[in-house]
Amino acid sequence: MKTKTMTAETIDQMGKAELRAACKAAAIKYGSMSNFQMREALLATLDAQPAATPAQVAAEVVPHPSAGSTPKRAVPVPAKAKTPRVQQNGVTRPGPGKCLDVWEAMEALHAKTGNVPTSADAAAWATANGANVSNATQELSRWRKFSGLVKPAKVAKEVRAAA
Repeated sequence: MKTKTMTAETIDQMGKAELRAACKAAAIKYGSMSNFQMREALLATLDAQPAATPAQVAAEVVPHPSAGSTPKRAVPVPAKAKTPRVQQNGVTRPGPGKCLDVWEAMEALHAKTGNVPTSADAAAWATANGANVSNATQELSRWRKFSGLVKPAKVAKEVRAAA
């Protein structure tokens, strides 16, 4: 690899390997940086400014180069507070989404009928709601374990064995 004098123009022409070598020589940690971020950090060292940290470079909102505008600083977004999820019987209740939809449907069916929903019930619900049948039956199994409910077939087997 040829040694280049670092100017803004040469930095813009560097490929990934050259950018990494230049960042290493400038003592810039480049592990989680994109090529654009490495170029920005190298340009910052050319201007005799302290090099931007990866966090500072990543915090910039960068428009597409064809947009013709200058990069703007991103407004810091406060971190979302994670709501603690309930865990029982070794299973964690899912967060909002498709899995939770299945759980709520099975809970409603269980409350309505008083019976433990079957895989056929989960498949029928999934088909009616445009959901993935395999995911619905798998989530039914997780919901039953979470709720401490036994499969309907297991109950029937135990009743036959007791008789």
